[in-house]
Amino acid sequence: MGGLRATRPAPDLPPGARLALVIATTSYRDPALRQLRAPAGDAADLAAVLADPGIGSFAVTSAIDRPAQEIRMAIEDFLTDRGTGDLLVVYLSCHGLIDTRRRLYFAAADTVKSRLASTGVEAQWLLEQMEDCRARRQVVILD
Repeated sequence: MGGLRATRPAPDLPPGARLALVIATTSYRDPALRQLRAPAGDAADLAAVLADPGIGSFAVTSAIDRPAQEIRMAIEDFLTDRGTGDLLVVYLSCHGLIDTRRRLYFAAADTVKSRLASTGVEAQWLLEQMEDCRARRQVVILD
């Protein structure tokens, strides 16, 4: 016979909550930041797939076109009080910007390109929040 193999269903995931935070920004107030078309649609599509009981069965929270402070609060709320067996997915679809010291920031609706430290969401801050979270199964997707 040829090289075709029978497909097998994926194994069941370990017990624990499956939670996703989907963040996307398409509209920016700063004219120096180009408006994006795809993030909102991509975020909605991903949220639907993750939430589908036949695919992911994730509890999905979305933050679309929000200011930086609301994104930071959404991230902190999402990561708080999680168990070690929880599976967490954080998805970000937005502009990624680098400052003069080579630090990465995620642009929010109110981000000012020339004021990243006070108006963007620093990638290092996100990583530190995730390190402080008790969940040991964490996925970050940058789009």
